[in-house]
Amino acid sequence: MAQITEIHHDVARAPRYFVQVVYTELQPDSHFVAGQPASPKHVWVRVDLRSGRTADQKRRLLERLTTEVGAIVGVDVEEVWVRLGRADCGLTNPPGVLERHRRAEHRRVRSTAASAR
Repeated sequence: MAQITEIHHDVARAPRYFVQVVYTELQPDSHFVAGQPASPKHVWVRVDLRSGRTADQKRRLLERLTTEVGAIVGVDVEEVWVRLGRADCGLTNPPGVLERHRRAEHRRVRSTAASAR
């Protein structure tokens, strides 16, 4: 979902190619909150952040993801729970993968800037 990528890029200043969005549809009665089946409208968002984000960036990321994901999927913000976690692992991609994504992002940015002139 492009909006989630843009939120993360705008607030956390992460390169777009670092943002991964994975959807997992849960079956009824497969997720529980306080021992009861979770609302079928409930949306969980898990964000694995690399170190270096400020408290203000984290707060803004929580606010924007909660509000905008709720609007995107059509549920009240009370149904959207966002969890920010730390991604403390090292890079796991094969050599060259991130570099290819970085170059593609730079080409996209240059192309967008050139077409705006």
